[in-house]
Amino acid sequence: MVLTYFRMVATMAVVSSFLMQMSPMGTVRRFWRRKTVGSFPFLPYIAMLANGVLGFCYGLTVGDTTTCVAGTVATVLPATYVGSYLRWAGASRARCVRQLGMVLALCVVVALAAQSPAGAAHDFVTLAMCCAGFAAFASPLVVIRKVLREGKITGMALSVSSMNFFCAMSWTLHALNIHDVPLLLTNGLGLLAAIAQLSLFAVYPVAAEVAGRSKAGAAATDAAAVEVAADAMEDDDAAERAAAAAAVEPWSRAEDAAPLISRTTRSSSF
Repeated sequence: MVLTYFRMVATMAVVSSFLMQMSPMGTVRRFWRRKTVGSFPFLPYIAMLANGVLGFCYGLTVGDTTTCVAGTVATVLPATYVGSYLRWAGASRARCVRQLGMVLALCVVVALAAQSPAGAAHDFVTLAMCCAGFAAFASPLVVIRKVLREGKITGMALSVSSMNFFCAMSWTLHALNIHDVPLLLTNGLGLLAAIAQLSLFAVYPVAAEVAGRSKAGAAATDAAAVEVAADAMEDDDAAERAAAAAAVEPWSRAEDAAPLISRTTRSSSF
């Protein structure tokens, strides 16, 4: 029974990692559809990539197959997201390439350290894994100042934050089962970061909804303006008809009075 529980938790940890890597797909499809990355930052994607590479290295170091499998999955998909982001990054592409270069250099150093004998090098791998894991969970919070300032959520996706929560919770349970303190520390802090992200979604509206309400308000304003303009046109037409009638009326009176004047003149002549 205990063995079954351990396997279930380990399987749930791997599945949650896969779902976490799948969660940005909707946002990446939006990049390709709109041909721009918009207000979404680059940090979450390179943090996911670094977390996958360093997690795989850490799994090799401690001999945990579950961590190695999850690290492999967490490397392939984020690599495609990074490529898509760079494709539509626009003017910020050069800065993003520099950031990616620094992260990859760190990954290479950690990978080499993972192959060395146990000792200080392994401690370095552990520290790097902890930092990358926490960065992957907390990176969506990079826009928190903007969210608090504008009162609406931009640059964050609810699907990503939800999967962060599920993944951090699953890996926290797995770390408890295998008594892995660094893994527990990383995912415990990641769980707190995910709760903070979900709290923002509970308090602030998503920017798309605000934009939709703004468009609805603008449409209502335009409709009111059209209605007022139509009323004004009707008033102008009525005024023109009244003026035309007033201009024609004296001539009508003159035509009516002409026969009477003619009869009066004939009477006087007799």
